[in-house]
Amino acid sequence: MGYNSKEKKKEWRNKNPEKLRVYENRPTARAKSILLGILGDKCKKCGIIDHVKGEGSAMRKSGVCGTRKLLAHIRKHGADGFQVLCANCNWIKRCENNESKYAVHK
Repeated sequence: MGYNSKEKKKEWRNKNPEKLRVYENRPTARAKSILLGILGDKCKKCGIIDHVKGEGSAMRKSGVCGTRKLLAHIRKHGADGFQVLCANCNWIKRCENNESKYAVHK
């Protein structure tokens, strides 16, 4: 895509939305692959990356959101506090630990 002018770049983006999507998602897919390599590639209970202590919302509010930022955070601070869970196990955990507004209060 090596265009020098903004107009040419914009024109290419408008003509090639599928190529653009692939081009932009490559680093994210690579980062996700690396994250799963660090954390394990299978659901710990039965691959959604999960904050063990339910701190995902606070982390996103502090600016660490998205696969590539999460990878950078884990590389800098370590993988403690994260695990891989499938979507179902993640929701079950959230409800059991009252981490969701839909949690069943005991």
